[in-house]
Amino acid sequence: MNRWREDGHAIAATLDSHSAAVIIGRQAEDAAEVALGIAESQARRRRVAVGDLVGEVAPLQSLVPVEIVHGLMDAFLHGVSLNRIAHPIDRAGNLFIMQSGPGPIDYPALLRDDRWRRLASGFRETGALLLAVVPEGAPGVDALAHALGAIVRVDGARVPGVAPVIASAGESPEEIPQPPDPEPQQQRRVTTRRSTPDAVDVLRMRSGVVPRVQERAGIGLWIAIAAGLTLGIGAVVGWFNRDHLGFFGAASTPLTAPTEPVASEPLALGAVVNPDDSAAAAAYVVVIANVTDSGTARRRLTESLSNMPATTFSPDTPWYRVSVGAFPSESAAGTVLQGLRANRTLDPESGYLLRAPFSLRLTMLADSAAARDSLAAWQARGVPAFALLVSESSVAVYAGAYETREQAAAALAAHRPIAPAAVVAYRVGRVF
Repeated sequence: MNRWREDGHAIAATLDSHSAAVIIGRQAEDAAEVALGIAESQARRRRVAVGDLVGEVAPLQSLVPVEIVHGLMDAFLHGVSLNRIAHPIDRAGNLFIMQSGPGPIDYPALLRDDRWRRLASGFRETGALLLAVVPEGAPGVDALAHALGAIVRVDGARVPGVAPVIASAGESPEEIPQPPDPEPQQQRRVTTRRSTPDAVDVLRMRSGVVPRVQERAGIGLWIAIAAGLTLGIGAVVGWFNRDHLGFFGAASTPLTAPTEPVASEPLALGAVVNPDDSAAAAAYVVVIANVTDSGTARRRLTESLSNMPATTFSPDTPWYRVSVGAFPSESAAGTVLQGLRANRTLDPESGYLLRAPFSLRLTMLADSAAARDSLAAWQARGVPAFALLVSESSVAVYAGAYETREQAAAALAAHRPIAPAAVVAYRVGRVF
């Protein structure tokens, strides 16, 4: 086994109380090996994702099948769904690689993206671990380190001073800084799954998977991914918890409300049914929490949020995002968030606003009484449905709240068998 991988195993326990860290080394390949060593050890007891922010660094790239072409650049800057780039490399499904993708990395744009902070928060709430391998001195590495909150230094690399160095690999004992005492954290219940110790060996045992080798070492950068993809991070449907594919509960027969006809000629999967309503969308929601599975999200809706309007949850990256409301403006959503903090439904620093204009529209009904019956039917089957009054004679029943059409389309594709009449739509209407 590579000595840097062994060093990663040796320091892995120092990350037990952390949910995210930047791995920085003098040599990117050494940093990647350390990250893999940490990840392999940590994946024995929780889920771990390793992100390649170097650019097709060989130790990580060699574990990704050749058919996976998209990467983190595509997800952050072009809206490609993360479920297309997160590749599991262990039998337990606890350890994932997220490649950089073919093309030059726009370090300032990628590393300084505020969504890293949101992603790190989700990993913290779900008790998982995010490791980002970054080149020494990359533009924006200070912003990324600040967002993730911790640094692992490899071979004495230069690191920004915006976050603590919690562990070091390849340094003599006197050179290794002592990490500060971690802040006490609430004990989290994490599903334990066995994971084999060496990711490379596991990958070789996977049938039908051909690892991609580094083909162009020293030959320059690939051309950027073709334009035309929408901005935003895509949803991971079934990535983080493959026992729960999306938010619908298991059903033996298709779930269709009695008053809801199944379209004989449905739209192309993922097409937005009402594109002309984009300007009128109730586009903003208040995100209450990110949780690990649909069961926990459903309990949150029925217990602490039962009196709140338009409550739902949606598969996100890599958790389930619990949200409240459907607001036409950011200011309206912000007022509700402040109220939830003031009445202690949320802690002072909890919750955030999100522009997520798309939902799955389950049905359209003629009156509020029929809508209430439909809601009860969907919710009895575990679907986080909510209703909005579109006009005096029209009520829409929705589920989920998504930032991009791709996110909503991924959820729709995963659950078409149990919601055959559902469509992707701009969420319009008001709470009634």
